[in-house]
Amino acid sequence: MISLKSLVATGLTLIAPPPNADPRLAPWFKSLEVPGTEHHGLGCCDIADCRNLPVRTDSEHYLVFYSDRWLVVAPEAVSDRTDNPTGDYISCIQRDHWTNGLQDGPVVRCLIRPPRM
Repeated sequence: MISLKSLVATGLTLIAPPPNADPRLAPWFKSLEVPGTEHHGLGCCDIADCRNLPVRTDSEHYLVFYSDRWLVVAPEAVSDRTDNPTGDYISCIQRDHWTNGLQDGPVVRCLIRPPRM
């Protein structure tokens, strides 16, 4: 069994929801799936990995401000869901993303747009 003390000593940290997270929204966050994988159940993450972050658009993409830089959101990561109870953009970030054995993260796994007004 790994203790919290040993995790901190090895430099690993536990991921937790943001301090102001509404626990009533946890089921909604857990229901989020990577767009295009709805029948395979590939989760976007959950309340611990999805955040309300600044979002802007350019002529082609959404961009999410994360860790002092703007991340380009792949078009396939933009969800078509319309049941966003938060009223704002939600970005689910995979902090350590690897491609062909090389770290190229962070990457936006899912972007859920706010409800249409």
